Formats: sequence, structure tokens, C-alpha cells
Amino acid sequence: MEPKEIQIAFFLVPPIFMGIVSPIKIKLIILKRVPRIKPLPNGLRPVKIRTSPAAIAVIIAAEQYFFWVCLIVSIILVRLFIFIFAGLRNLKNLPVGFEVKIPHELLLARYLPKEDKRRKEYEEKLKTVSKFRNVSRARDLDGVHVILDPGHGGRDPGAVGRWGMREDEYAYDIVCRIRRILLSETRAKVHITTRDRKTGYSVRNKKQLRPDANEVLLTTPKYANTNAKVSANLRCFLAASIYKSIPLSARNNNQVVFTSFHADSLYAALNGATIYVPDAYLSRRSLNRTGGIYDRTREVRACRPIKTTYSKRIRSEGYSRDFAKELIRGFKKHKVAVLSFNAIRDHVTRGRREYVPAVIRYNPVPTKLLLEVGNLQNRRDCRRLMNYTYREAIARAYVDALKRYYSRRNGQIAGSR
Repeated sequence: MEPKEIQIAFFLVPPIFMGIVSPIKIKLIILKRVPRIKPLPNGLRPVKIRTSPAAIAVIIAAEQYFFWVCLIVSIILVRLFIFIFAGLRNLKNLPVGFEVKIPHELLLARYLPKEDKRRKEYEEKLKTVSKFRNVSRARDLDGVHVILDPGHGGRDPGAVGRWGMREDEYAYDIVCRIRRILLSETRAKVHITTRDRKTGYSVRNKKQLRPDANEVLLTTPKYANTNAKVSANLRCFLAASIYKSIPLSARNNNQVVFTSFHADSLYAALNGATIYVPDAYLSRRSLNRTGGIYDRTREVRACRPIKTTYSKRIRSEGYSRDFAKELIRGFKKHKVAVLSFNAIRDHVTRGRREYVPAVIRYNPVPTKLLLEVGNLQNRRDCRRLMNYTYREAIARAYVDALKRYYSRRNGQIAGSR
């Protein structure tokens, strides 16, 4: 192929500081062959060169490479600028008392100024919610129905943490321990949403729990958790079906508790348990699913749509917060690590999206929690969960919290001031 004569104009775009320094980028303008050189805008003068199409491709590739190199260098320079002028060595480890400016729209309502509308609405809701506290009493949990939901399982392992730890295996082992304690030491009725087809509900006193896909959701027919979103919806219908089958006296006396067990996957520096309760504002009014697996599942056909009202959601948040506080006390008593700040939360925040986990968002059980027993990205939490005595402590703390929750008089522990 004979070289072709083309005209290329080189010019530089000045850097602009917009949070990061935009890199200096060489622009290539390839002009069509013209009989004579025409003047370019802004006083630029074209350079006449002889090259081949292959050389043009190399030049364009080099230009793109130069752009990304400049971008990376610019980011590094900005970070160095922050480190030098702010006196920071690590942006992920800010010292206590360090001033950080955060836009109000990114702050949780509880941290906004007192005169802010969102803060006032949040505090007003908490006042309303706090009026609902459990006053039902049950000695040895007699008549209490406990619905335990091990998160994920089957073909859905959930979060995968350090050393290959899988969320579903450790959550399931903790649930099996709670079941064993409740059945042997209390008079509570236990309902579990999943089951391991090979090992059943046996407890595993092992450090590393071997992953498998044997767990199935106990709907009719059983579901192997091939889709996490579908599984979450089916768990809501299954919980609704179980709740519907419980005697009316237990339902009216708030003697039904639902807890979904999980392990989080967060920023690696965070450790300890976190408890989620359903926010009355963010929880949905109804859940209705049709077609495919939903039409084939008996529990869905029997309970759809799941409907609720705002007054019920307010009551549910109050009961759930009440039990969450008892659970935190139980964790501290049994030396189970708890997140050092805001351990009880009413929604999940991911970026600018706020939502209530689906398994407690639509669930009709008034007292319901989602418990994150630890952070699988944190080394300390992983070591804790690999210790089966620690998993036993979580189970003991949960059962103790249930006993305290149902041994109070007018919202206080019996015999205490």
C-alpha cells in the first residue's frame, strides 16, 4: 500500500481542575486531502506529513494510551495534594475529630441539624414507633413461635469472604444451634425456612465449613435458590404462610418472631454484628407476584397478595426495635462483637439508594429482624465466625434475648426497675 499524504493538526487542551486534574490530551485531527493547505481555526497551522494507514492507527492508539496514563497520574497527584495539605496518610483511616464537609443530602436524618425537616420527621417517627413495645409474657417461651431464616443457601452462597468463607454455611450453622437450644431448653415452637437435604439440622463443630449446595427453601415445591431475588420473595410468602398457620392467640399477643440470618460484605475495617429493622416509611404496602415459579408454589397462591397498612408498619417497627435492643444486650452479655456505631438500622444505604431488605420489607410478621452476624471482609470477624464456640455464643445470645423479650412486665424486665 502506497503512503498517502494527509494533514494532521496537533494542539493541546489545557488542564482543568474539576475535583481531579483533567490530563493534557493530544488531539489528532485527520483532514481529508485538499489541493492546498487551508488555514485552521484559532490560528493553528497544519503540519504536512507522509504516513500510511497503519501508522495512523499506531498514532491514535498511542494517543489513547497517553490519555489514560495522564488520568492515572492526575488522580495520584490529587491524592498527594490531599495528603500534603491535609496531613493525611490514609483517607480510609481519618483521625478522630478531623473535620469533613459532607452535603446534607448525603447525611442520614439522625445526623442532620435539629431544624432540618428530614431530622424532625425522623424524630417524630421514632416517638410514634417507641410507643409500641412488647408487653406479652411467656414463661420458658411457652406459646412463642420462632421463625428462623438462614440467608441464601443452595445454589446461592451469598457473600464470599476471606479464606473462601461462604455466608450461607455459617448462617445455617448458627440457625441450627439456635434450633437445638430452643427445642432442648425452652417450650418455643421453631419454624425454619430452609433445610440441608444431606445433614438436616445437625450442628458442625468445625473451623472451616465445607461449602455445598444442599440447602433448599421449604416451599411447596421446594426451591433450590437459583435466583436470589426470587428466593427473597418466596421467603416472604413462606413466612406469611407459616404466620397464617400459627394460632390466632399467639398472633394477637405478639408471640411470633421472625429473624433472617446473614453475614455482611462491607468495607474491611468494619467488624461486629448489625441488626436491620423494617422502616415504616420505606416498607412496601403489598407484595404480589405471578407467573412461573410463583404460580407453581402453593404458599404464594395461598397468601398473595401480602398487604399491610401504615399503622401496622409503625407497630412492626416498634416491636422490631424493641427486640433488637434486647438482642444487642444479649450480644454484649455473651461477648459477641457488635458494630461500634449505629448497630440497629432501619434501612440499607448503597450509594444514594435507600431500601429495606426484601425479606423483612414485605414480611407480615410484626416482630422481624435481619441479623448480619459479622463482616466477611474483616479478618477479625472471619476468625470469630470460624470458631464454633463463637457461633454457639451468637446462638446463646439470641435465645437469651428472646427470653428477656418475653419475661418483661410493661416493657421492663420482670423484677427490675
